[in-house]
Amino acid sequence: MKTLSDAEATFQKLEEMIVLTELKPGVMYSEKELAEVVGFGRTPVREALQRLEIEGLVAIKQRRGIQITEVDADVQLRLLEIRRPLQNFAAEYAAIRGTDEDRRIMQTFGEELLEASKAPPASRSQALSAVRTAHDLVVDACHNEFAQKTMRVVQGLSRRFWIFHMKREDFNIAAELHARLLLDVANGEAVAAVAASNALVDYLEAFARESKEWK
Repeated sequence: MKTLSDAEATFQKLEEMIVLTELKPGVMYSEKELAEVVGFGRTPVREALQRLEIEGLVAIKQRRGIQITEVDADVQLRLLEIRRPLQNFAAEYAAIRGTDEDRRIMQTFGEELLEASKAPPASRSQALSAVRTAHDLVVDACHNEFAQKTMRVVQGLSRRFWIFHMKREDFNIAAELHARLLLDVANGEAVAAVAASNALVDYLEAFARESKEWK
């Protein structure tokens, strides 16, 4: 298993805490507070915060602190406009370029996720881990470093919105859609993979619009 650098481990911990709203939207934190929370030094925290700001999860306020950005349906809908073509690209090229090992892992996880979609998740953390893993497997399998970097910019914010508003039944829907995408990619079916990608974004757009209407 690959050992994470302090900066990467700090980033993943802070991202998870933001997505799970353990760090509250709209609240201002100091760099020192965040370093104490994650248990790493100020340098990896500073590096992680720079990435999180690029992804829209925090706003760094000079001489004031770090503010966790608000969860906003309009922002989510604009984000999904960009996510759709990027995710379609990743799905298509993962189906074409995925290695045998990529396909084996996606097939296994896709089947596990399809089975998991039949029951509610044990926690929001489990739901987050499931959709993040599914996303990463597809994006990594497209073997395009530019797509990988660009998708990271949209994924964290998009995931946070879904987790924030998610009900137990939403996990079942999203898990099945992610599983279908993984299985189509694993089978090398590029056209079907793009269709599955579009179905997933269609669901996320409808989810965002419904969240906005009920606000």
